Amino acid sequence: MSMQIKIQSEMNRLGKQGKPFVFLIDFEMEKPRVFPLKGNHQKLWFEIPGFSKLPEHQKNSKPEYWETSPVSFEEYKTGFDLVKKRILNGDTYLLNYTRSTTVKTNLTPADIFASCSAPFKIHLENEFVCFSPERFVQIQNGKIFSHPIKGTIDAEQENAIDKI
Repeated sequence: MSMQIKIQSEMNRLGKQGKPFVFLIDFEMEKPRVFPLKGNHQKLWFEIPGFSKLPEHQKNSKPEYWETSPVSFEEYKTGFDLVKKRILNGDTYLLNYTRSTTVKTNLTPADIFASCSAPFKIHLENEFVCFSPERFVQIQNGKIFSHPIKGTIDAEQENAIDKI
């Protein structure tokens, strides 16, 4: 059985039991993971409205060093123009354009998790940390709702193109 089918089966099993879970899927789909929210997962820490499993780890007390090296405006614009072209061609109607940014820091992923104040954050020990101010999916009264992702607004708003 492929890893993808195993993960889908586990998500379906937990969903049928009404048990909330967190799923983590890497870009290459090589190491997808599913964690029930009410489990004792030594390596997984998270904080989302209504659920949390926080470490005893405290924020780093040493002075923070943080340096980023984002892509140049020209390189970003080249990618942005390609995204815009694909949307105008009808190849997609929604796309979240992101670029990797090199970060040099003396903080560990655990330090970053502990110091982050975002309402949605997760840390998988020795693998990654992720945080967001936005809710993307919500289940309420048996219905699944998806919410717009960053940079989107209601196109019906007056001057929507200027506002975005």
